[in-house]
Amino acid sequence: MNKEDFDTLIEYKKHPTIKKLEVSSDGTSLLFDGKPLRIFKYEKKDRPMRMVSVNRKSYTVAKLVCEAWNGLPEDEKMIAKHKYCFTDDHYRNLYWGKRGENKLVRSKLSKISTDDIPVIIERIKNGDTLKKIAADYGTSDTSIGRVKRRYLK
Repeated sequence: MNKEDFDTLIEYKKHPTIKKLEVSSDGTSLLFDGKPLRIFKYEKKDRPMRMVSVNRKSYTVAKLVCEAWNGLPEDEKMIAKHKYCFTDDHYRNLYWGKRGENKLVRSKLSKISTDDIPVIIERIKNGDTLKKIAADYGTSDTSIGRVKRRYLK
């Protein structure tokens, strides 16, 4: 075998609950009864999800890869979550977690401290755009607009 043969070699595992389903380690290929399944994208508002239909039921590719390569979840309410990159469905990038545990919880405290306000006001007076200031502070331009409205009269 050449080096190129190893690069194109795809490793499969049988799915633990769906008979005749084989799942590749990175989720790029799924075989049902030896035939490749069509993977389609479902456009979610925050990121696309890769889906596949097996026996008239839709599954996420991440769930199938995680079940085949990492084992079944302890609790049926757990979902397959990505560690780093949402578009990479490799089994090393997936783990079982609770729904919503990674969501960013909006803090009641602003990202802008009271020490930042004079600096922001000065930047607004100098002509910096609200969007540029917001990007520097990691907040929205609406938050900077509130500072402008409250403190710059």
